[in-house]
Amino acid sequence: MQKKQYTPQQLANLLASGNPADILVLYDMYSAPLYNILLTMLHNADDAQQILCHAFAAIRTDRHTYNPAVSAPFTWMLRKAVATAMAYSSDKVTATARLKKAFIGTPVKKINRPEPAFSF
Repeated sequence: MQKKQYTPQQLANLLASGNPADILVLYDMYSAPLYNILLTMLHNADDAQQILCHAFAAIRTDRHTYNPAVSAPFTWMLRKAVATAMAYSSDKVTATARLKKAFIGTPVKKINRPEPAFSF
């Protein structure tokens, strides 16, 4: 089955509508490329998936700020996803720094991770 092709104007209308079904169409179209970009940035599949969910929540919430004269829908959505990832990474770094500061001088026990059950 062939996916429906949308014009840039139709994509802008989908984004502006806020209708959950329209957001789902955008998710189906753009979640894979956005996920791959986030995965490249974060180097962690779980974090990338979590950020993607938060990014689409931000996309739906902030859809009224989209301006088709400034950027294409994917570009705007990519900016939202990257901003979400940057905020997440900043929070994660801050939390890690707080933990390190709290445990300075505390001996760290090394944990040996088991070998994966599969190989490449």
